[in-house]
Amino acid sequence: MIRRLANPVQRYAWGSVEAIPRLLGVPPDGEPQAELWLGAHERAASQVQGAEGALSLLDVVARDPEGELGEEWAGDGRMPFLAKVIATAAPLSLQVHPDAENARRWYADEERRGLDPHGDTRTCPDDVAKAEMVLALTEFRALCGFRHCDESVEWLEALDVAALKPTAESLRRSGPEALRDEVDRLLRLDAPADAVAAIRARAEVLESDPRWGHSAQVALELASLYPHDPAVAMALLLEPLALAPGEAMFVRPGQPHSYLSGTAFEVQANSDNVLRAGLTSKHVDVELLLRALDTTDSAGAGVAAIAGVHVGDEQVFAPGTSRFALSVLRAADGSHPLPDVPGPQVLFCLDGGFVAGDVEGPDADREVALRRGESAYAPASSGPLRVRGSGRLLRVTTGRAGRPLGEPTHTHRRHS
Repeated sequence: MIRRLANPVQRYAWGSVEAIPRLLGVPPDGEPQAELWLGAHERAASQVQGAEGALSLLDVVARDPEGELGEEWAGDGRMPFLAKVIATAAPLSLQVHPDAENARRWYADEERRGLDPHGDTRTCPDDVAKAEMVLALTEFRALCGFRHCDESVEWLEALDVAALKPTAESLRRSGPEALRDEVDRLLRLDAPADAVAAIRARAEVLESDPRWGHSAQVALELASLYPHDPAVAMALLLEPLALAPGEAMFVRPGQPHSYLSGTAFEVQANSDNVLRAGLTSKHVDVELLLRALDTTDSAGAGVAAIAGVHVGDEQVFAPGTSRFALSVLRAADGSHPLPDVPGPQVLFCLDGGFVAGDVEGPDADREVALRRGESAYAPASSGPLRVRGSGRLLRVTTGRAGRPLGEPTHTHRRHS
C-alpha cells in the first residue's frame, strides 16, 4: 500500500535559506535548510502516514523487512537507498566516501572503540559503501574527480604558486602514481594561509584568462571562504563542472568531490559515511581519506555524467549499482503504469499534481494525491504502481536489474 511521507530537514551552515521551503510551498524561517531526507536512515528517518498515525519508516521496515524491502534486501534489514533534496548555497566539505571493504572495516573498528554514531569524530556510522547520484534541479556546480594529470600540470603552472610547484613537478615526472603523495603533502602544508593567499592573488589575475577563467573563479571562491584551509590547494586538482537542470552525475566510492552551489535531487546508498579533506569546520581525517582515495580519474577516466534513457514514459538514470536508480516522469495528463522494479519505492512530485496507487491487489482502491514538494512511499509488497496527472514526478527505486541503462560519459558541461 502506498502511503504519504513526512520528511525531516537537515540544517547545515552551507544550506540555502529559501530553496527547500520554496519547493515545499512553505515560508522560509530565515535559517539555512540544507537537505530534505526521504528514507529510513538512523540519523533522520521519514514518517509514514497511515491508519495508525505517523510512524518512523525505520520502524515500519523493522516490523516486516521482507514485505517492505523485498526478498533481495530483507537480509540487510535496511532500505537500500536514501534520497535527498540538497540545497547548496555555499560549498560542502571536500570529501570522499568509502568502498564496501573499507566501510565494513572502519565501521567495525569505530564500534569496537565505542565512538558515538553521531559524534564529530565518527566517519563510518554504518558498514555500507556510499555511492551517490545527483540530478540537477537548477544549475548545479561541483568539483568531482581528479583532472587528467597533464591538465593539472598546466593549471598549476599557470597559477605559478611556490607551494604548488612540487606538485606540478611530481605529476609531470610520475603521472597518477604521484597523486596520492601530493594530496598528502598539500593537506599538510606548513603555512597553509600563505599558500591560500598566494592562490587567491594569482586566481584574481587568471579570472579573465580564456582557458583558466572558470577554474580561477572556483579557486578564488574557495580561497575567500577558507583562507587558512590547505584543502583549497587540493581542490585545485579536481574537475570543476556545472550540470544544467535535468542533467545527472554519479559519484563512486573514493571519488573526491565537493558540491559548490545549486539545488539537486540526490539518490545514494543508505549511508552517512563521510571522510573529509577540508573546506569544513567538521572533523578531518587525512590518514583515512588517503586510504579511501580513488585517483583513477587522473589517468583519464573522466567525470561520470549519467545519460538518462527513456523506458516507457520515464527517463531513467541508472548507474551500475543494484542499490538505486532514479527516473523522471514528465506527463501531460492521463494514466501512466510504471514498470515494475523489485523493492521499495519513493515518489516525489517536483511540480504539477499526481495521484498514485497500486495497479492490483487489496489496496488497489487506495490512492495518494501528491502536489509539488510532496512524497510517498510504496513497499516491495505493493508491486507495480500506476500514476495519473500532469507535471514532473521523480521515482526512486532499487537498481534496474543492477545494470547501467545510461552509460557514464565525459560530461559536456565541464569547465577548465
